[in-house]
Amino acid sequence: GPGRSVTWTGLGLAQVPNGAGLRFVINNIPFAMDFDITIRYEPQSLEDWLASVAVQPVGILSSSRCQNKGLAQEPHVLPLPATKRIAVLQTPVCLEPGTEYSVDVYFSQPSASDPMAELFILIDSLGLIPRISSVENLCSEKDLDEYQKYHCIEIASEVGPHVLPEVCARLIVSMSARIHNGAVACKCNPQGSLNASCSKLGGQCQCKANVVGRCCDTCSAGSYGFGFHGCYACECHPQGSLSTLCDQVTGQCSCRWKVGGQHCSQCLAGYFGFPHCRPCTCNGYAELCDPVTGECRNCRGFTAGSHCERCMDGYYGNPLNGEHCSPCMCPGAPTSNRYFAHSCYQDSQSAQLVCNCLKGYSGM
Repeated sequence: GPGRSVTWTGLGLAQVPNGAGLRFVINNIPFAMDFDITIRYEPQSLEDWLASVAVQPVGILSSSRCQNKGLAQEPHVLPLPATKRIAVLQTPVCLEPGTEYSVDVYFSQPSASDPMAELFILIDSLGLIPRISSVENLCSEKDLDEYQKYHCIEIASEVGPHVLPEVCARLIVSMSARIHNGAVACKCNPQGSLNASCSKLGGQCQCKANVVGRCCDTCSAGSYGFGFHGCYACECHPQGSLSTLCDQVTGQCSCRWKVGGQHCSQCLAGYFGFPHCRPCTCNGYAELCDPVTGECRNCRGFTAGSHCERCMDGYYGNPLNGEHCSPCMCPGAPTSNRYFAHSCYQDSQSAQLVCNCLKGYSGM
């Protein structure tokens, strides 16, 4: 909502139950070097979690740099404290270009007392932070000491806008240029960006409304319809929808039972009283009613009333008891030229029809 800081980096968060895992695929390594694996997450309780991280290459490693190091056969264990939102694996992994890697991460809460309890954690993303010390001849020992002194890795891994110390910015820019063999083009999406320029540090483009991503090429969580206008807000009704997210193309929100509309802000046809939608009560003589008041529309079978509970003038019967409305024959039917009554009723004792005659007329 408004005023709440953004804590995710992509389309949203993956809800992972206790004991389950996620597989991440990495296939865009530009330079053979050591990386620190980071996990961004959102705890849903005050308990700490553990992540078991296993990295496996798909195929044969071609770089002598990573061949000599190899990957650990046993998974790495990474604590996920409940008081944090990002965790950095202290054991680096060597990754190289031209190779695809699968990273399997399993999540568990060791302090869970009830094995049947429905515990889960929200996972935002898995990130890779290059180890500056593994890039040969990049910086002096003094620069490296300052890089560690100012906690450049920790600051750079945070979500949201932040200001890096000058030494951090300088070394990160140098490392990026070295890894990518020069400066990298901005690649700002022409539909989602305000212009073609991007930040010198990180390459973040200036995005239009509700657009995210370094290149401004994706709708933010809770928006849809990526285009030159940016993205439209989903505006899913908080009481009528199951989620704040909507279909990325149509904008259709996911509605609760008996609720409809693009924003899940109204009852389905045949129901009324949003957000506590309940069936229209029309005694079987109508399907639709006013979505707010519940007054029945288009009563059939010559019935009338807000719930089709009585017969129209000129007809008799009791719809509440299942009696159909029949025409008052006084002496002709209400639709004829020989109908001379206001209404009629059936005598409860004799079951005989009694007409309420117009002035000047008499008889049963």
